[in-house]
Amino acid sequence: MALGTDCELKLTREGKTVVDEAGARVLRALFNEGSVEKASRSLKLSRTALVRSIRAMEAASGTRLSEGGRGRPLRLNRDGERLLLDYESRRMAAREQLEHRFRNPVLAVDAIIVLDGKLVVVTRGNPPFKGKHALPGGFVEYGESLEQAVMREAKEETGLKTEIIGLLGTYSDPERDPRGHTVSVVYVLKTVGGRLRSGDDAAGVELIDLDAVPSLAFDHSAVVNDFLRSAFRERATRTV
Repeated sequence: MALGTDCELKLTREGKTVVDEAGARVLRALFNEGSVEKASRSLKLSRTALVRSIRAMEAASGTRLSEGGRGRPLRLNRDGERLLLDYESRRMAAREQLEHRFRNPVLAVDAIIVLDGKLVVVTRGNPPFKGKHALPGGFVEYGESLEQAVMREAKEETGLKTEIIGLLGTYSDPERDPRGHTVSVVYVLKTVGGRLRSGDDAAGVELIDLDAVPSLAFDHSAVVNDFLRSAFRERATRTV
């Protein structure tokens, strides 16, 4: 019988619970939906109950977590988004520690994809770096190879079916991801099918001129610079 591990995390302040699982669901719904009305429908809670939950978290944290009201849509402010990110990153770290019983860096993959001579980038839909351009990528799932993971993430975030050209490098600076120590293995991919479209947690996807790449999230600007200086640039550009 295969058993997994789960945990319920609470963030506290001076002995008072600020955020628990239920509170995090409220914050996540309000962040995703952008309004109390839509969030309450998605959670099947009354508007009053949802607002009461937010106000309780604000009282316990001593921080205003939302903005709006009095005729304006109520939504999370920057402090609310930071609290949600903090909770979710700590929960992920706690689960990892319970699963593996000691602390390890989290493993991720990122993809360099050149389509029609331009770099494929996504717009992040979630913190950290919400709204900023980034390379397609994400976390490796348990039981999944790095190669499977990078092609899966590319398909989920860009709609493109890909194959691997080669391994660009490994990026392991402990400070590269504000959520915690994350090691990313970066592959150069070629497209073999699919249609360019945003998906998964990407808010958008677009093609960027290789000689005019904007500042990217995480350490992805450095990754792209490494790619542009490598032999992969010519190979990726001429690969159909």
